[in-house]
Amino acid sequence: MEAIDLIGFQVMDRIEDLLRTSTQPDKLNELQHRAEKLRSRLEKIDTNLFQRLQATIRTKGCTGKEFKNLVKKYVDLNVADNRHQEEIGYDTLDIFINGLTLLQTMPEQTKDLEPEMVWYQKTPARVVFELVERSHFSKEDVFLIWAPAWAR
Repeated sequence: MEAIDLIGFQVMDRIEDLLRTSTQPDKLNELQHRAEKLRSRLEKIDTNLFQRLQATIRTKGCTGKEFKNLVKKYVDLNVADNRHQEEIGYDTLDIFINGLTLLQTMPEQTKDLEPEMVWYQKTPARVVFELVERSHFSKEDVFLIWAPAWAR
């Protein structure tokens, strides 16, 4: 995920800047094509990984600690230690969970907000994991994730 972002936001953007002033655009165009091809290959790897993980979750159940252990294989999930985060909010855990759950895009706002209303935002995954961990749910408890009807 980080490599895809690096290619998209650092390499590709830098090539675009250089193309504006370059006397050798052919070499830059070739480099741009190679970067796009690499990014596409990495995105395909991500897609295949998420499809494989989704199939595993569907067939084996993968709940509770099993799900947490699955996530830990790919992303840091130490909910008690937020020091690794540069700023509060979304991080690589969110990107991973979005890919895993296919909830990659924010819903479009369909009506104007009234005074004192706030816009819809997904709760960062790290906050949800921490909430679940601190709540000590039992098998009888039900945990619902809710989004307003206009946000679905």
